[in-house]
Amino acid sequence: MPKKAVVIDDDTVTVSMLTRFLSDAGFNVVSASDGASGLDCVSREKPDLVVTDLLIPRIDGLGVCARIKADPELAGVKLVIITALKNYAFQNEARNSGADIVLEKPISREMLKNTLDRLFPGIQAAL
Repeated sequence: MPKKAVVIDDDTVTVSMLTRFLSDAGFNVVSASDGASGLDCVSREKPDLVVTDLLIPRIDGLGVCARIKADPELAGVKLVIITALKNYAFQNEARNSGADIVLEKPISREMLKNTLDRLFPGIQAAL
């Protein structure tokens, strides 16, 4: 059974790129353009992976991570925050919110492959 991923970002180019990369790696992908809609998708889909931008409308990426990790049914979901911010203090805050990995934009196919290899050992992401 393929793994599921939810991508949350208000930038359509980023959503399209991440969807393509994750689909190529064997994930079924759904997306949302804001944190509240993203959390609805996560609750409905019960994904294996959530990739969220930090700065998204309605609920930011930190809030998305914190709410997912607080839900016992979703606590095992792997969380990746992507951001253009290059701030070490933020990276600690992101991890405290439940993010497994923080990636700085721009995201490359190789970065995503390395991330998937770390989060899902043995998945052999075909990127």
